[in-house]
Amino acid sequence: MKKAWLTVALILTFLAGTALAAGPSFQEMDTDKDGKLSRQEVDAAAEKVFKEADKDRDGYLSEQEFKAIQGARSKFKDLDKNRDGKLSMDELGKSADRRFQHLDRNKDGSLDGLESNVRRAPEVSPLFRVYF
Repeated sequence: MKKAWLTVALILTFLAGTALAAGPSFQEMDTDKDGKLSRQEVDAAAEKVFKEADKDRDGYLSEQEFKAIQGARSKFKDLDKNRDGKLSMDELGKSADRRFQHLDRNKDGSLDGLESNVRRAPEVSPLFRVYF
């Protein structure tokens, strides 16, 4: 019985961490309610998440601050292109450029529900498919 409770506690802990890193939903990010996410809408959501995660307000995300967003499997080292041990919005934006273009399969400059995989994995914020 103790093992069962321990397992339940571990699962709940994992789910709580996932919820914290869930990010804004497609609907929350779609501020003009046109059913698509423009790059501007994605950038605005990313800046908000970045500012909330930047606990020491230095304008960068440390590896610890970034892991609070992304979780233990973060790609901090891949995104930290200049290897200074912190991430700027500029570094994240450069990575987001490539990912946004890749996800925008019809090349209309925005992401619809299919392109952002909302239907296949609604629990993952479109923001994290592009930015984090």
